[in-house]
Amino acid sequence: MNTFPSFIRVSAPTPPESPLNFADGPLDLTSSYSSCKTPEQLKDEAYRLKRDKNNIAAKKSRDARRAREAATAVKAERLKHLVLILKTENEMLRRKVEHLKESIKERQTENEMLRRKVEHLKESIKERQV
Repeated sequence: MNTFPSFIRVSAPTPPESPLNFADGPLDLTSSYSSCKTPEQLKDEAYRLKRDKNNIAAKKSRDARRAREAATAVKAERLKHLVLILKTENEMLRRKVEHLKESIKERQTENEMLRRKVEHLKESIKERQV
């Protein structure tokens, strides 16, 4: 009649979460023996760990590169602004130098005219004394 041991109730339905419930399909026995892994599974795990580490390192490297590029872009904008300021200042100083050169030239011309006038007056005085 009943070939099951007495502690197993044949008449009771098996709960869905029970490992003895085969209603959804065959039971995967490899997952229940996770401590006994084959060398192939160990290789796959080692490879997966290496890949995961590499992916993390690659992402970290990309993020660092993006941060460096962003910092470089900000620095480049600041330097462009500084160049514009310095060019403007340079142009103002060039104009001032040109203005001062013209002033010096005018003063030299005035000085030369006054020197000639003084020489002429000295000669006039000498002629009157003689």
